[in-house]
Amino acid sequence: MRCEDVQEVIDAFVDHETHAVTGLEIDEHLQICSSCSITRQNREVLRSLIRRRSAGPYTRRYFLYHEAPVHLGPQVRSALRTEIRSEANRRSGARRWIAAAASIALTAVSILSITLVSRRHSSEYLLAREVISSHVRSFMGNHLTDVLSSDEHTIKTWFNGKLDFAPSVENLDDKEFTLLGGRIEYMRNRPIAVLVYRRREHIINLFTWPSSTDSDSADKTMTCQGYNLSSWTASGMDCWAASDLDANELRGFAQAFQEQYSSKSEN
Repeated sequence: MRCEDVQEVIDAFVDHETHAVTGLEIDEHLQICSSCSITRQNREVLRSLIRRRSAGPYTRRYFLYHEAPVHLGPQVRSALRTEIRSEANRRSGARRWIAAAASIALTAVSILSITLVSRRHSSEYLLAREVISSHVRSFMGNHLTDVLSSDEHTIKTWFNGKLDFAPSVENLDDKEFTLLGGRIEYMRNRPIAVLVYRRREHIINLFTWPSSTDSDSADKTMTCQGYNLSSWTASGMDCWAASDLDANELRGFAQAFQEQYSSKSEN
């Protein structure tokens, strides 16, 4: 061992507090180093003096003890009680502050949630009115279809080059929804595809365009201005069906369209 290492642990060595292996290494060093040996002797003398002065009813071996003044006990206890009260007040204040902060945060989240829901509902309502307006206009001026055909491939070919997306066209004759044709409308600041179906004497306009979200959503129905609407998102496309058809039948159309598209995608 080096002298620096021995000097750092010499006190522990004198008090027999070093590890046995370390003690052997220190012993070997002390046998060849006079400087460290003198340091050890000085520590031993000091230890001996402490032991002699530590005798008395209020002492323990190796340590000096002094009896505290009588007046010190009440002062310490008083100081401790004051500190305990102060700590309790601080914790109570902290709890009140945390509770207030949590309440404010909860209120803010609630307001934000209500605002977002309100905006979403407002946006959906405005879109529903836009869809209904286009649905009603399609009966005016003979603009129900731009391409008149019951063949899905003919309609798909007609849409090619006119849109920056390929709408899904499904033949639903077996579900008693007859495909009449398609047209292009301008909504949501872009051209969109409209597929036209008929159920008995009722016309169904199906509006479709690329969705702004990647997640699918199940169809949901609503009534706006006396017309029924069914909307859903699937495979990156938003779809809105509008008709004066009964709400349950329109929901059946939405489900039939999605099932037909899903079965074709799986195949």
